[in-house]
Amino acid sequence: MEKLSKVTLFILSVAIVIFCIWIITRSRGQNLSASGSSSMTKNINNQEKSESSDYPCGAITSEKANQEIFGYPSEISLSDAIKNFNELQKCYPYAANFPPLTEDEVIASIVSGPDYGREGSMWLLQKDILQNIVIQKKVPKGALLVGEGGGCEHNSAIGKGEICAKGQRIYLFIGLDKSPRASESLKLEQIFLIRKTLFKVETSQNMK
Repeated sequence: MEKLSKVTLFILSVAIVIFCIWIITRSRGQNLSASGSSSMTKNINNQEKSESSDYPCGAITSEKANQEIFGYPSEISLSDAIKNFNELQKCYPYAANFPPLTEDEVIASIVSGPDYGREGSMWLLQKDILQNIVIQKKVPKGALLVGEGGGCEHNSAIGKGEICAKGQRIYLFIGLDKSPRASESLKLEQIFLIRKTLFKVETSQNMK
């Protein structure tokens, strides 16, 4: 009887130990699972943030594409047009070192009057639209603020190969709703130059 009691006690002790080990293991497993899940979520979030930072402009939607071709779909305040333009410029490396466009700069470029040469000859065709922008602080339907880099010339008169001007040009395009940016070039009266800042020339290796 005494032997039976000892055996029973031993079996009971072993069972208790096994049960405790199972409880501890299960608890650790749940903690590891929770930790793994949390780590995975963080990795996904970090990946999404990384992908978002790699593509600051976002996807090219049909709305964005249409605006690039036909201009603003409706009248827009000058401040909103400039805000949207400055946000978009952050996507382009060439614009990183240039100051953002301001209302004062746009208005100053309009009220300063026409430039000499061909740009000046277009002033009378643009005058009413541009002066309304100054007075009403609104940009009409079909207009669009556009930024470009300095531009390059191949096989130019000053050498062979490619020569590139480093800088920035900012334009206000007009009447894109009637004559869109498609296969044909814009008419001269649709183009108003706001800023032209060129400061450096880079050439290809075979330039003389």
